[in-house]
This record gives sequence, structure tokens and C-alpha cells, in this order.
Amino acid sequence: MTHSKPGLLGQLFEHRGRIGRMQYLLTALGLSCFYGASYGLLEAMAEKDGKAIEAVFLIAISIAWTFAAIKRAHDFDASGWWTVLLWVPLANFVWGLALIFRKGTDGPNWFGDEKGQSESSKTEPTWSASNVETRLTQPITLVPVPRKKFWSVVGVIGAAAAALLFKVFAFGVGSAAGSAAVHAYDHSQREEKIQTSLVELMNQMNKNTPVMVDKVTRLDNVNGMGRQLTYSYTLVGYKASDLDINALRKVMLPRASNFVCKGDTMKVFVENDIPVTYLYRDEYGVEIMRLRFGKSDCAQFTTASTN
Repeated sequence: MTHSKPGLLGQLFEHRGRIGRMQYLLTALGLSCFYGASYGLLEAMAEKDGKAIEAVFLIAISIAWTFAAIKRAHDFDASGWWTVLLWVPLANFVWGLALIFRKGTDGPNWFGDEKGQSESSKTEPTWSASNVETRLTQPITLVPVPRKKFWSVVGVIGAAAAALLFKVFAFGVGSAAGSAAVHAYDHSQREEKIQTSLVELMNQMNKNTPVMVDKVTRLDNVNGMGRQLTYSYTLVGYKASDLDINALRKVMLPRASNFVCKGDTMKVFVENDIPVTYLYRDEYGVEIMRLRFGKSDCAQFTTASTN
């Protein structure tokens, strides 16, 4: 009976069969890099949604790593139960070295052949009287097992060192990338909330516009789109060409800057760097002047007034 070979995910969560030293190192490296690259995101998710998501993620990685260790133990004909030592202080260091450096059994062993195929997944041979007789009468040839070359040991050590360095690198870079992604997401959520609040404020104020704020100044509307707040005014009974705009600006600018930059009413806009603009037009809709106050503008006005 022949069993189909499991896919990549199935191999990660399969404890039967054997894997060699290099495959074990690559599996451990891949899982470490995957965790490292997701570390920042997991930390942020844990802060927002509790520890459950992070716990499930880490349990899945631990299971996959444990199954890889079991198959590595099978490779040198050891029971998978020895993998329990990975969770015992000091013993885990010794057993970890054995998993990395101990050579696998040459040829088939109790847990499968050298290609990692478990005994349960092999194709059962077809037996007959003739092939049994042939097998029994064949001479037994003892083939000496070649001694392990020096460079193969160096290769395994080098691979282990490279895996450790790459793991540290992936963990650091992955953590930074994950944190950056979370900060970007938080920033996006914050911006969305700000824009929603501005639109709500705009709609609320426009219910009462147009409205006269004094004898000659009429508030026509408020615009909160584009992450800014704009108040549009009309100077009733005045024409732009008849006004001394520079003199008017000198009078209006200090008053408006004090109200926006120092007043408690507009404080929230300045702190969140939401520009506030006062737009004045004449009776015919011609723009007279525009006073804009952002966070940097308020900082300049505050410094100038202090000096």
C-alpha cells in the first residue's frame, strides 16, 4: 500500500519518519526566521487583543519544531521520547547538540529509510516463492562504511553557525519590520478617527450656518475634509478693493493666533497637527485674506510673542 507524500505544512506537523541534520537545521532556521519576522506584529497584537493570539502562534511553532526534533532523533534510531529533554534545562543543550551533529543511521532503521520515508509509508514488497529463494541464496556482501570526512563535519558546524547568525539577523530585522507595520497600522487608524471627528464637527456646525458672528462678519460654512478645518467668513457690506488688507491682517492675525494657538477651545487641533484656516471674502465672494494656523505656525507665534 502506497501513501501519498504530505505537503509542506503536513511535513511540519508530521512526527513519523526521519530527517537528516541539514534538513533539521533548515527547518529550525525557517521556523526561527518566521517567528522573528512576525515578532513585532505578535507583540503589538498581544497588547491589543490579549495574549491568546500570540500563545496559539507560539504553540504551533513549538509543535512543528518538536516534530522536527523527533524525526531527527529517528534518523539515528533513537526514540522520539528523547525529545522531552529539549524542555529540561541543561539537558536540552546536550540533546540539542546531538540533534545537530550526530550522524544518522546508514540505511534503513526502525523508523524508516535514509530518505526520511517512514515504515508505514513504504510500498509493501510483493513476495513469491521464487524471489524468496533468490534472496536466501544470494551471498551476503559486507560493504565497509566509509569514515566521515573532516570537511563534512566542518560543513555541519558552519551550517549551524550560519543558521544561528541568520536567526539573530532575521529576529532583529523581523522585529523592526513587524513593529513598523504595527505603527503604520496604528497611525492609519488614528488618522481615520481624526477625519471622522472632523466630519462630525463640520456637519454639526453647518446645521446653524450661515450665521452672523458680529455686525459685519457672517460665518458661511465650516469644512472639515482633508484633515483640516476651514472657517469661511463673509464681510457683509464690504468690497475687497475698498479695504486696507494689510492693516486688517495686522489686526486679525494676533487675535486669531491667540485664540487658536493658546486657547483651550482649539487646543486639541493644534496638538494633533490639524491646520485651522480662517478664510475671509467680501460681499461679492472675492477672497480678502486667509489666515492659517498649523502646529509649526503656532510654535513660531509662541516664540515670537515670548521674545
